[in-house]
Amino acid sequence: MGHSIVAVIRAMGKAGWEFKEAQAALAAKKITPAENTIRIQLRAGAKGLGQPAEIPSKDLEALRPKIADKASDSDEKKAPRKSDAKKK
Repeated sequence: MGHSIVAVIRAMGKAGWEFKEAQAALAAKKITPAENTIRIQLRAGAKGLGQPAEIPSKDLEALRPKIADKASDSDEKKAPRKSDAKKK
């Protein structure tokens, strides 16, 4: 029997998945929930809220996409804030 997508995302959160990993894994399966749904359910799974899908860890890991450079997410260049311009 299958699992609801929110239960699967909660299982991802419980396993420590990050947003981009979950989004990429779902997109690869042609499942496109709202970004907010992914964020909320990942957080719920990480905090132990709700019932995550009972998926064996090896099966869940098989879904995890290979993201080449996780560090690039935090190193993205963002537009400077107005408050940053005042500091110069």
